[in-house]
Amino acid sequence: MTQISHRHHFVPQFLLRQWHAADNQGFWLYFRDPSGRLRCLRRPAKSVGYVEHLYSLRPDVPSIQTMYKSDAMEVEYFAKIDADADIVHQKLLIDKRPPLLGHERRAWARFINSLLERSPQRIAEIERLSAVDPKIQNLLRHPVATNLRDGPLKADLDAMLRNNLLRALRDFIDRDEDLTYLSSMKWVAFDLTSPDAHFLTSDCPIVLNAGSGPEPIEMLTIAISPKRLLIMHREHEAFDQELLVKAAIVHSWLVTQQAQRHLVSSRRLVDGDSMNYARIAEHLAGKTDGI
Repeated sequence: MTQISHRHHFVPQFLLRQWHAADNQGFWLYFRDPSGRLRCLRRPAKSVGYVEHLYSLRPDVPSIQTMYKSDAMEVEYFAKIDADADIVHQKLLIDKRPPLLGHERRAWARFINSLLERSPQRIAEIERLSAVDPKIQNLLRHPVATNLRDGPLKADLDAMLRNNLLRALRDFIDRDEDLTYLSSMKWVAFDLTSPDAHFLTSDCPIVLNAGSGPEPIEMLTIAISPKRLLIMHREHEAFDQELLVKAAIVHSWLVTQQAQRHLVSSRRLVDGDSMNYARIAEHLAGKTDGI
């Protein structure tokens, strides 16, 4: 019998593994405990960036045998996105300007778009919007919906709604307009050369527009390793070398500010010549965690 996947990673393990240290103890994970105190533990990639049953489809008509697996979104959809992105990621790590094919740029664009849409915060936002959407609420009060709920099928309308919201999430991620835009952006790899300099990442790994606002997306940065930052920006003369360097400098600070719970580092954070890492960690404003 196939085991059902229940630990659903919204930040894929292949990305976080780049922060593992050579001693096989994982990375340095920073978080705030229930008292608000900043703490640090060594953890592997599998222990971060997931929520139990985040993408699980719920049995919406219990009286009828389920026609789909509860973990179909995770194992048949997101796993495919991450596997395709992992191939591109390896190329981006080896070569600053890899000769990517069209489908490879598209695969990475799809991965980036998925990171923007698949987080627990984004799913919660969609659920909140649906709860106040008059069209959806009218459908739930429709006599057909009442018959589904109270009739012989005993349908779970809440489960049905959430399943449909998750399926709509796929439409957001696969929106052709977004994928074409992200694919057509200019991709620039920025490397750190100073021995004590390293990029941080978190459970919100993408920084949009250098922190100036989420929309429209003119530029995004994502650390693909502790030493390499990928900058994606639209073709425009404003994105000169000076601006890109500034975006790289503020990335670790901003990725810490937007972290929900966890900040990830490839080493223990101490202040160095290039950046005050320990001071950055103190500004981790994520929710407390009971690890």
